[in-house]
Amino acid sequence: MKKLLILLALAIIMMTDCSFAENSNNAQTSVAYTQADRDRSIRIEAILEQMEKRMGDMNQRMDDMNKHYDESNKSINQRIDDLRVDTKGQFDSLKTAFGWVVTIFLALIIFLIGIVIRDRKVIFPIEQKLNQIDLELKDIKKDTSLTQIMVGLRQLAKTNPQVYEFLKNNHLI
Repeated sequence: MKKLLILLALAIIMMTDCSFAENSNNAQTSVAYTQADRDRSIRIEAILEQMEKRMGDMNQRMDDMNKHYDESNKSINQRIDDLRVDTKGQFDSLKTAFGWVVTIFLALIIFLIGIVIRDRKVIFPIEQKLNQIDLELKDIKKDTSLTQIMVGLRQLAKTNPQVYEFLKNNHLI
């Protein structure tokens, strides 16, 4: 900006020198510094001072705007960092919750496998015992002599009250 002002001042000075050169008839004669020249240079200096002041004001405004943008940037960056931290915390809590769910699920699977193995060990001997009892009952039912004895005792119970009481107490009637 200062360079522009200096160039402007030099251009004005050169124009004034050219006008003096046109007014002079002889290049060797020196032209005196007149009151009009002095007033003109004072006006130029005043204009330059006003321009410098305006430039200074513009620089101040630009500095203020830069500060404002820097503060806005800091604010936005802070918000982004806060969101990043919050998001990371949420993902960490989700990871923890997911880990607990997986652990509980695996524990349930292991528990069920243990129950199945235990039931196999407990049920297999019971099943064998039931099969053996079933075979014995079939054998008993096939044995006709026992059924014939029971039929005979029931007929005897009709006439003899002691036999009837015996069969009734043993749930054979």
